[in-house]
Amino acid sequence: MPIYIIQAGEDGPVKIGTAYDPYRRLASFQNAHFAELRMLAIYEGEAREEHLLHKKFEHLRIRGEWFRFDPVMLEPGIPDLRAYEPTPVEHELLADIETHLSKTGEKPSLFGRRAIGDPSLVLDLKCGRSVRKRLRDRIVAAINMTAPTESVRE
Repeated sequence: MPIYIIQAGEDGPVKIGTAYDPYRRLASFQNAHFAELRMLAIYEGEAREEHLLHKKFEHLRIRGEWFRFDPVMLEPGIPDLRAYEPTPVEHELLADIETHLSKTGEKPSLFGRRAIGDPSLVLDLKCGRSVRKRLRDRIVAAINMTAPTESVRE
């Protein structure tokens, strides 16, 4: 699914999102937006890459999917996102979560909500979210709570 960057005006904020038809999405936004909107870029990618772009430009976030513009957003292809990939600690935690999900059939969003009250936990971890020890302990406890006969790495 294409990832698009739409800008409001000549130097206004940009929206980073996904749509099967980015130009149709642009037209639908234009109907409800006061400024002239224009398509700045379209990249091939999926929701995961969109999420990584949101994380990369978090320091420019205005609200939701709207960001202050940075010329880096227009570099050829999707800007380098390797720095936003999960660390080894998150890879280990993700492996434990994935094992739990496959054994129990629990949906990732339900697990995140149950573990820490955040339905996007698993996706965020896949996209490079880092967790501190206290949060990691809560996640491990949630895994062990539904699988009492097996414990995961502590």
